[in-house]
Amino acid sequence: MKKSSKKLNTKNPNYKTVRFVNKYRIETIRLRNWDYGSNGMYFITICTGNRNCYFGNIENQRVKLSEMGIIADKIWLEIPKQFSFIELDQYIIMPNHIHGILTISKDAINRVSTENNTNNAIETDVSTENNTNNAIETTDVS
Repeated sequence: MKKSSKKLNTKNPNYKTVRFVNKYRIETIRLRNWDYGSNGMYFITICTGNRNCYFGNIENQRVKLSEMGIIADKIWLEIPKQFSFIELDQYIIMPNHIHGILTISKDAINRVSTENNTNNAIETDVSTENNTNNAIETTDVS
């Protein structure tokens, strides 16, 4: 294997992702004949553009959400209000991405829910006075 004569700029904030461009890349991990709108539980990841840390930062091995991170949290919780066939499960907001589990239940499309949605957020140590999440606390984000 021929080594590239091009030297990588390790001071580039995107160095870790740039060094693997066109290397170890798989075409897709999606199942070819699966309808991803069909009923089921889905683990999803939503990344920020260029992996910028818009949602917060890590302080003392915990995520501290920024204003955008708090907005992302509120928007995540709005999903079932916009899509009545989606139920939310656990999720966590990291500085540059969100992991979440959601359930699509299309047989629930005609159901009108008046239940209060309980917040299943994994604790991200957000210091806001009105944070009443039923959160699971984590101690290590590495």
